[in-house]
Amino acid sequence: MEDWVELLRAGQMDRADPQIWSRIRGAFADALGLEEDEVDLEHRIISDLEAESLDFLDIAYKLEVAFDIKIPRG
Repeated sequence: MEDWVELLRAGQMDRADPQIWSRIRGAFADALGLEEDEVDLEHRIISDLEAESLDFLDIAYKLEVAFDIKIPRG
């Protein structure tokens, strides 16, 4: 699991497993009411995808479910 996190932090998500990107893309699309093809690695969450503060909680929850992880809040 840490490999994809390091790639994401390094801005190299395009080298990560396509299934992982698909799950991330799906979580963002679902939380923001978008089609998956509207979510791209180059998009900025607020300015391009128009996420609002409450959307971040939904995104975090959906990522937790998708990857069976716990994202700390606060």
